[in-house]
Amino acid sequence: MQQQIPQHLRQQMQQLGQQPPFQQLLQQLGQQQVPQDQAPQISTQAIAGNVSESFWDVVQPLPGQASLLYLHVDGDWRVYVNPSERTRDQVQEAFTYGLPVIGYYDTNNPGLLLAVVITR
Repeated sequence: MQQQIPQHLRQQMQQLGQQPPFQQLLQQLGQQQVPQDQAPQISTQAIAGNVSESFWDVVQPLPGQASLLYLHVDGDWRVYVNPSERTRDQVQEAFTYGLPVIGYYDTNNPGLLLAVVITR
């Protein structure tokens, strides 16, 4: 059964796929830079998610680099670019207290997290 994604969330995910931090991330991962007009589109039909097993927070990125929060989801490290301080704090707190942290990603571009959900 496919989950229904609210329209406002679909629009946010599509906009997220067009933002420059993703180009920097691709560079950091050793891939070639993608011109803005060729940035990956996010398919709202191919959303997957699962509970994260661990996290890795780049607390102090290199100058000029985006802030990154990695979650280990479905056996791979996936990155959330420019998380808010609140998101970072809540992820750390959730892992501290054993709460599930769910990472959602596009299976057509699985290295990038589209959303992080913490259930209480």
